[in-house]
Amino acid sequence: MNSDLLHRAALLAAAMALAGCASWTPADNPADARLQLLSRYPELQTLTEDHEAAVAHLLQQPLTPQTAAQLMLLNSPRIEMLLAQLGIANARRAQAELITNPHFAVGALRPEGGGRWQLDLGLSQSLLDLLTRSMRITLAETTLIQRQLELQLALDEALHELQSAYFAAIAAQETSALQLQQQEAGELAAVLAQQMRSAGNLPSTRVLHHQLAAQQTMQAVRRARLTADTARLRLNYLLGLKPEQSFKLPDRLPDIPQESFAKAELLNTAQARRPDVLLVRRQQELLTRQRPIITRSRWADVAAGIKMEREFDGSINAGPEVEFGVPLFDRGHARLAELNSEAAAAQAQETHLLQKIEHDISLALRQLNDARQSHQQALALREIAREQLQETQREVNFMLASPFDLIELKQQQIRLEVDRIDALQRYWQARAALALAVGKNLPLAEPASASPLPATPHTGHGHHHGEHHHD
Repeated sequence: MNSDLLHRAALLAAAMALAGCASWTPADNPADARLQLLSRYPELQTLTEDHEAAVAHLLQQPLTPQTAAQLMLLNSPRIEMLLAQLGIANARRAQAELITNPHFAVGALRPEGGGRWQLDLGLSQSLLDLLTRSMRITLAETTLIQRQLELQLALDEALHELQSAYFAAIAAQETSALQLQQQEAGELAAVLAQQMRSAGNLPSTRVLHHQLAAQQTMQAVRRARLTADTARLRLNYLLGLKPEQSFKLPDRLPDIPQESFAKAELLNTAQARRPDVLLVRRQQELLTRQRPIITRSRWADVAAGIKMEREFDGSINAGPEVEFGVPLFDRGHARLAELNSEAAAAQAQETHLLQKIEHDISLALRQLNDARQSHQQALALREIAREQLQETQREVNFMLASPFDLIELKQQQIRLEVDRIDALQRYWQARAALALAVGKNLPLAEPASASPLPATPHTGHGHHHGEHHHD
């Protein structure tokens, strides 16, 4: 009889150990997590085993918005950190499938006057995990989806930041080159003024004026170089490159495409696809599913097992044992109140997000429209300046105008070109902000070369002896 009870106890212990201590092998590795996240970004699927070769290949050609995003995805530790968090959520989802390990208890009593020890053996398993296992798995799956949405939102924000920095770097590069042309024109004016002063055709005050203007353009060049270097270093950081690593950029910003956006359509897309909106809705769903778990756990804190005792005389007693918690003090009311408050906060957060989305889309559309108009105006003014420059060049050739007028018009033309570049930068940055507000990757145009500025015109300063000092 005693041996039969011991045998049954051993079988029960083995069954409970297998149920509670079953091992789990992760089905997802970092590459699988990366591919899962990239399913939302088909144009960025450049996962490869040879990481260094892929990075080197992308750095060989001038970066486009697409290849810059690919490079950031492959190379940035920030993205690696975000992708690793998905693996954490996958592990927690698998953990939710497991039940707690059984508890084994041993007790010993010895008579006061001495004698044989009385042994108490107990093996128990909580039934609460078994009763709530399906709900816990559902909650873990919802949490996993939340983490995926959080990662998508973080990646959207990272891509927006990268695109904004990308266009800023190209614009700063162009502006720096134009400032060099400004410096060349200023130096030309200063040299010409000195020559005319030596010939007695220009007062010293005008010479000093042109020399001061030349020094100011040198300061502007220095500031433009600093801006360009700062923009490239920021892009280096976002791409995951070291500060001393070099990369190529297009010579010019892409032209503004012929496109238009409907606000109502963008709002509908954002409400259906924005990761943060989906996330807050998932949070509300998660809070709703937590309510039955809190309610059921009031009386579900039950543990079942088997208990064995060896008496002082050596006899063994064995039998089942049930233990349950009595909801005397903690009945879950406070947790339910917390749940209700969290649900109200989530609902308010959704309303706030929808309002912010409409504001962000309206602002981005307004900025796009203003940048387009500014660009069109800059093009029109540039054409007028080009015609004026040509006419003035002819007048200088016939000694009807001062070469300083020609240089000043050239500098004005360069300033108009800087305004055009600023309009392009604002357009593409506003477009990137619109993509972030909508939660959708808008098609990106490849950088296109624009018509170059005409070279610095011949001032005809070899005929300065016949000038009439129009300066």
